[in-house]
Amino acid sequence: MVSRAELDHLQDRLFALRCAVSDATVILDESASVGELRGVLEQVKAAAGELDRLWVTPRD
Repeated sequence: MVSRAELDHLQDRLFALRCAVSDATVILDESASVGELRGVLEQVKAAAGELDRLWVTPRD
């Protein structure tokens, strides 16, 4: 089971990830420098964190 706090944390991380990907799209559309793109991709990486290690157990 997932507590309310864990679910809220997950939703916050997913929102941050969505925003970081959106920022990356804007940067690419603006023909940003490699450094600017690298910075935005670091934001994506930080927002994703360890989401791949999260396991949600369904309620029976």
